[in-house]
Amino acid sequence: MALTDDFDADLAEVTEDLPSSFVWEGDTYACLSTDPSESKELQMGGFLGDVDLSVIVRTSLFDADHPQVRDFITWNGVEYRIVSRIPEDATGAITLMCSEKTG
Repeated sequence: MALTDDFDADLAEVTEDLPSSFVWEGDTYACLSTDPSESKELQMGGFLGDVDLSVIVRTSLFDADHPQVRDFITWNGVEYRIVSRIPEDATGAITLMCSEKTG
């Protein structure tokens, strides 16, 4: 069994024990997530939003396309925009860094 397969199986087990999920393009995906944050950083020109939510999701759950920067996901009834994405590596998972949609 390859490292990616091991990690995928382990992540599947953890997401069963700590259920969390998000919706992307109408489909629901199991994930690991951080607690939402409401911190904002004051910079020139006003407050700049930090990352409000991070989710880790197994790439094996997707058919072909994966969520990308500027896509929207819904987590716990709140819509978030993906502002950064840590791509798949040997772990077989991607991390989505999201900010709550405003306006």
